Amino acid sequence: MIFEELMQYCRIRAIENTLMPTEESTYRSLCREYSQKFHVSLPQVYLLDPEHVMGEVFEAQLEEIDIEGNLEAILDQIYTLEDPEYQSEKEKELEDFIEMAEAEEEERIKQGKPIHKAIKKALLETTLPPEVVPTRGSVNFGELKNES
Repeated sequence: MIFEELMQYCRIRAIENTLMPTEESTYRSLCREYSQKFHVSLPQVYLLDPEHVMGEVFEAQLEEIDIEGNLEAILDQIYTLEDPEYQSEKEKELEDFIEMAEAEEEERIKQGKPIHKAIKKALLETTLPPEVVPTRGSVNFGELKNES
């Protein structure tokens, strides 16, 4: 195999491992991250216990995350690890909720009912009262400078 063919093959494998990672390619990625993070040569990292390598990398990643700000995402990861069906069930639950809300809104519109009281109240609070809205007046364009 000539050098150019070898380069092309390695590029294709890198793209394939990025798009469809295998257990081996994922572990190599973790080893590279460990090597960079802890300044250990990559051949030495390959000799370490895989559990140690993965544990250190994952702990280092979590140290960089704002736990309180990302609590829901972290809990989702934990629930997904506990139950492989969790993510699909969560997506299905969200779809069902959206369908139900859309159906209720369509029914409300058909019946000619006003929007929900809480939303109506919030909308009324955000609009200006009639006495605050100007009914007449002018703008003095003479004060504007022509910068061209």
